[in-house]
Formats: sequence, structure tokens, C-alpha cells
Amino acid sequence: RNQKNGGSTMKDIRAKRIFRRREAGQMSERLCLTTGMKYGVGLSGVALLLFFIAMDSGVGEGGVPNDEAFDQIPVTAANGIDAQLAAKGRSLEKPPAMMMIVPIMHWPIRNARDKQVIGEILRIYPSKLMLRFLVSEKAYMRTKGAKADSVKGIDDHILLVEPFREKGFTWELLWRGLLKITQRHLLDVDWFIVSDLDTLVVSTNIAAYTSYLNPDQAFYLGHVSGLDTWNKEGVLYNDRGAFVLSRKALQLFATRVQHLDEEQQESAPQASDPYECADAPGVIFDSRVGACLREVGVEPAETRDSKGRQRFLANKPSKREDFRKCSNYPLSFSKISTLQQFQTLEYYTLKQPYVDAYLGIEPPISGKPFRMGNTDSSNLQMDANGNLPSLGGKRAVGSWLKNSEKAPNCLKKDDSSSCPCQVQLPSGIESARSQANPCKEGATLAHGGECAMKCREGDGGSGVARCYNGFLMLPSLPCNGQKKDSNPCRIPAEHPNTIFTPKSGSYIDSGKQLAVTCAQGYQLPGADSRAEYVCYRGNLGLGQTCQKCGEWTLQVEGSRYNVPAWKDIKINGVASDTFTVTGVAAGSDADPVKNCGQFSLPEQLILVEASTMKFRYALSCSNNEFEIKSAAFRETGQCEQ
Repeated sequence: RNQKNGGSTMKDIRAKRIFRRREAGQMSERLCLTTGMKYGVGLSGVALLLFFIAMDSGVGEGGVPNDEAFDQIPVTAANGIDAQLAAKGRSLEKPPAMMMIVPIMHWPIRNARDKQVIGEILRIYPSKLMLRFLVSEKAYMRTKGAKADSVKGIDDHILLVEPFREKGFTWELLWRGLLKITQRHLLDVDWFIVSDLDTLVVSTNIAAYTSYLNPDQAFYLGHVSGLDTWNKEGVLYNDRGAFVLSRKALQLFATRVQHLDEEQQESAPQASDPYECADAPGVIFDSRVGACLREVGVEPAETRDSKGRQRFLANKPSKREDFRKCSNYPLSFSKISTLQQFQTLEYYTLKQPYVDAYLGIEPPISGKPFRMGNTDSSNLQMDANGNLPSLGGKRAVGSWLKNSEKAPNCLKKDDSSSCPCQVQLPSGIESARSQANPCKEGATLAHGGECAMKCREGDGGSGVARCYNGFLMLPSLPCNGQKKDSNPCRIPAEHPNTIFTPKSGSYIDSGKQLAVTCAQGYQLPGADSRAEYVCYRGNLGLGQTCQKCGEWTLQVEGSRYNVPAWKDIKINGVASDTFTVTGVAAGSDADPVKNCGQFSLPEQLILVEASTMKFRYALSCSNNEFEIKSAAFRETGQCEQ
């Protein structure tokens, strides 16, 4: 190697490699373009091209394992971003601490592809990246011991969450999960990555990128979405595939969502508005995260590189033009539909990481929020403060902090770096009077202050709560925040065209059910006209209420072959239905066709309504891949029988 480079020192060789990579930016674009080719057709050719491109760029030259890659963080410098935003104290010995959070919407896991991807996640991500799968506690406890439905090793990384809804609780699972993570891990982690199962997170590149930012300032990183609805809704958010929150951003998010329960306690949920920060049913959560963060003054940051190329890729890697926007060092790939795609991308981004990713990666071009002026969409209206002028003060940045009586007074001031906390003992918790400095209900703790609390009943031990910037960090106790199982539920006011049994205003005991029946011409998501919701610890997990029936027209496209019927699929439903493609075991009770086994194919692919996972249309066997190209709804008042 030394002779080949004319006796150059290793320092010179590394400098030449970095210079070559920065000067030849087209190389990395070629990498993205190549991965953008259709998978499943000539995959070995794609892999071969990736290999030669990698060799040309230095990918894999002297590559280091994942764990070691996290220890190669450079000393932070400003490098084009505001100096005060550069992280302090970063060095080769102290990389950013990160946690990856993956919501599991349906438990137990029966989808074969999801099982495989979870297995890959457990295999590839290094031990220095904390991993948490958010799972419904009720669903988990109901199926505990179902070995056939579990994935080896997943139990060590599960965080049980208590969503009160049985169906359509994706958003609720996420906000309650993030609130629980805040209470347990806020001080242990710098950056929190929220990811879908169809997304590959390039954790090494994210560590390099975030090493230039201060996690104690509010950063919301990802692929900015909402441009198409901005002029009406006034909310920007990051695509759900993968987004990253700094410690400060998560703290502010938790400060806001901890009040959602009491805000909706007295009324039945309305049809879900995905641009409001509210506890409501539904599977959409990315816009709600953006709405809640907006209310506490946190906007999506500008994450594109100096050439305007995306670092968080929100598209499935299938079209060349999609990846012309790809930055040299991508931070995530989304909409990955097969295990083969996942493994190929992982091999060239994580298994053999870039030799000097931390020296080669371009730092953030700015620590400032995303602004419309940086886009080609000149017809989008935004003032200098990041607000939509036509909405006035509605949905303005920081609106909840400025106007809500529940917002801590300290956070309403410009200098909120050391907010005190007001002690509020959770249900089932009391002051540990036998300990030094016991917690007192209503008392004020200074930033960094601590007090002791314990379980009210049983031998649950005691723990220390700590005030961090206005947010009270609770100890891990078995009784923490739990309500008694005997608490009854009050039936809320009925929504139009929805009939409750028992009637509104009455009470049902814990464990009993509320029956919801739709009037004629109305149904629930998934074409149901009736549903039951269980009273659980004083809370009713109400799903979406009845909506007027209509007809969906969907166009679905296969990557390997198509049939004419897939261009015009008619499905009865309601406007809030969302659809996705999933697989069921060939020949099982859930298989509507039962002919894939004769072709030695393991799964039948079907179209389901996402919030209920109810079967809606049979597609093909698992030798194909599908993308929903379009979906349009019109009200008819005609319901599926």
C-alpha cells in the first residue's frame, strides 16, 4: 500500500481519500442511483455494481465493525453551522448516545416479513445503540408464552406501553411510549431515533451527523413533509420512515403530551384530524408528532446537504430519479418491502461502513429550522417566524407554551435552561417519608433537585425522582403510574350517528364492555358496523366513531407482474380507512385463496385496512412485491353488508 502511493504516509493517504471523495461527489450519487434499481430483478448484478462502486469510493477499505465505528467520532467543529450549536465535549472517546425506537403495531407478530426484519434489526444494530420495541401491554400479556409468535431475543428490548384502544392505536402507542422513555432514559441518551419496520437506519452516519449538534438544544431531524398541505393546515413534519429527536426536543414533546389524557377525558373522539396535537384514534402519527412539537416551539430542521440532496430518504429504493436527491452519506432508507432489499442496503451501509465516515460526512449546513425559501415551491406562504399567515395565531410555533395554563411558566420565558419542577405524585405512588428528602405533593424542585417516592401498596421498593429542565423524571417502580384495576369508566357523550350501549353518562365496571353501533349508512374503519371497547383501569379505549359509507378505488402495482384488475380495485369503506399490503401463511385460515403452497411459496399477499388489519382484497403469492399507487374515496351511503 505504501509503495503503491509512492511512499506516502498513512496520513497523506487518508487525506487523499477524503479529498477524492469530496471532489468526486458524483460517486456517492452513483451509489444511490445503483441502489435505486429494481430489486428482485437482477439482484446479483446490482450487488456487483455496488461492490465496484464501493471499491472505487473507499467503502470497505480497511472497514471496521459496527461497534468500533461508533468510537471514531471526531472532535466537533462548527464547519459551516452556528458555533453555539456545535456539541460540547465530543471527542474520539465519547460518541453520541443513541436509542432506536420501533413501534410494533400488531402483537403477536404473525407477518413473516415483519418477523424477518425484526430479526435483522436485532442482529445488525450494535450494542452501543439502545433498542426499544414499543408493544401494547394488554396485547403482550394476553399472548404471553406464545412462543411461535415471538422473535428470538426481542423480549430483552420490549417496552410495554398502555394504549387504552384495542384498534387504531398507532399514534397513542407512540406518544405514550415516548412519554415513558422520557421518564426513564432522558438523561442517558443524546438522540432518539424513531423508525418504522420498513426503514433501514444508517446508525453510523447518524452518529457522525449528530456529533455536530448539541442534544440539549431542540432538534427535530428527518425528511420534511407536509409541503402539499401547508397552505391549508400550516404544519410541517418529518416522514414517519425515520426521524430523530434530540434530548431537548423529546423533553418538550413529553411536556406537551403528558396532558393529552385530561384534555380528551370528557368527550368521545371525533373523526381524526392528523394535524392536531390530541389523543385521538388512528394509524397516522408523523403529522401529529410535528403538530405537538410545533406547539412547544420545535420545527423540523433543515437536513439536506449543501447541494440540496436528501439525507433521510423517504422513498422506496426503486426509481433512479428518486435517488438523484441522495446525499453522499444517507441517514436512512424507507419503504423497503422485502428482506432482500433490507439486507443489501445494510451490507453496503452498516456491515462494511465507510472507512472515514466521520471525516467525510458533510456537517449540517445550518442548525436552523426548515424554511420555504429553501424550496422551489414559491407558491407556499410562510412568514419569517415559520407560520402560515392566513391562520393567524392558530397552529403558530410555540402556541401551547405561550397560551396554555398547563405549560410550565419557566418554558414561556426566553431563558428556560434550568426550569424547576412541580411535584405531582402519580397514581399508586406516595412520598417515601422514611428516606432522605421525601417527595411532597405540590412542592417545587429546582433543576437537578431530587426527592424520594415509593409504591403506595405492596413491597415495590422506593426510588428517587429527579427534576430535569421542568420535567420530573420518575423512578422505575412496579406501581409507577398505574391505576387500580377496579376503577370504573364513564360513558362519554355520543357522537352523531353512533349509538352507545350502555347510554352516555352511565358507568361500567373495569373489564366490562361498551358496545358501539353505527346508524344506517355509517360504519367504522374496516367495514365494521359494530364494535366493543373494554373498560381498562378507568379508561375506555374508544376507536374512531361511525362515518358515512362510501367506495374506495385503488390502483396497486406489482414489481414483477400485474393483472388488469389491480388497476381498478373497488372496496367499500369509510374515509378514514388506510390500506397496506401484508402477507399471511399459505394455506392458513387467514389465507383467502389457498393456492400458493402448490407453487412452494410461503405466503399469500393481501390488501388489508391498516388500523384493523381486516382483509379487504386478495392479490398474489409472495413471488411479487406491491406498491399502492393511488387511492380515492367517494361517499355513497352504501355500506358493505
